[in-house]
Amino acid sequence: MSAQELAALVGTSKARILAYESERSIPEPKRIVDLATVLGVPPKQLSVSDAGYYAIRDMRYHTGRTAAELAADLGISRAAYRDIEREALLPVRDDGTLPLRLSTALDQPLRLVQRALEQHPVATARRTQIADHLSELFHQAGHKHVPAVVDASDVHLQAIAGILRRSIGVVCRLLNYELSQYRQLLADRAAREAEAAYAQSARAGERARAAVLALNNRIETAPASVASTLNRFLVEAMNGRQWRAVVQLYNTNWRLGTLHHVEDPSDEETWKALQQRGFIEEVGATNAVFPTERGVRQVRSQAARYGCLYPRIPAPILPQPRRRSQLAHVSARFSDTRIL
Repeated sequence: MSAQELAALVGTSKARILAYESERSIPEPKRIVDLATVLGVPPKQLSVSDAGYYAIRDMRYHTGRTAAELAADLGISRAAYRDIEREALLPVRDDGTLPLRLSTALDQPLRLVQRALEQHPVATARRTQIADHLSELFHQAGHKHVPAVVDASDVHLQAIAGILRRSIGVVCRLLNYELSQYRQLLADRAAREAEAAYAQSARAGERARAAVLALNNRIETAPASVASTLNRFLVEAMNGRQWRAVVQLYNTNWRLGTLHHVEDPSDEETWKALQQRGFIEEVGATNAVFPTERGVRQVRSQAARYGCLYPRIPAPILPQPRRRSQLAHVSARFSDTRIL
């Protein structure tokens, strides 16, 4: 097929086709789809990306939609969507379902969307900046007999709050929690070093020294690890209404068959968002709501950080994970109860 023939089939000029081929011009998303249809190849094969990785923009190009069209499909402003593509920034006031909506709209697995956001150069630079500031705070926490706390006037805390786009108070509580965890690592290492020094057998000494090496690695990588953890937590965190609903669910005696009733009909949107995110599920024909195993793991691992994020909401009573068969047995006792 000549360039002239291809141009006629897709409704453009021969000069434009030659510009595409020489990469002097990049086709619009809809033109990529037209070219892929004529040539019988996936749109992805024709995309030209300078990002160096599979970016959100590339995924949008493969769908043939403009940024404005995709923003409308997602129910967000064009400026908010522009922040996603250019800086991997999700809106702060989101119910946590935007990555899921992106996955559906772009027809890509959720893990690929999350990876594209995490690998974005601007997101990587943000984590590096946070890690640099954390290194200074953790170094200060390493001094013996000095409280491992930070206050709102600390310049490193203020810088981290600006990068994370969160209030000073929220970031202060989160960083003080992370500092306490870091200080515990230091204490654990000191205890293992003492065990290694006074071990009563060679094998016990080897185990203690191996533990010291593992703790050293965690301590050395703590700034980068915490920077990544904090960034992901704040991106994926439930909003206040969702966390309050989860706490209400966990703090009812659902393990013994007492189901949680939602009195305010406006909360239905909150419960549906939690269900979409895989934190709760309906069991049986009664639509009874119970935590999923994923939800239990999420709450168990992040309860302390949610306490920093929403200090006025009581802490949840954490249950042991339940099997589906056990949950179904409980819900069967409430055939006339409807939760959602």
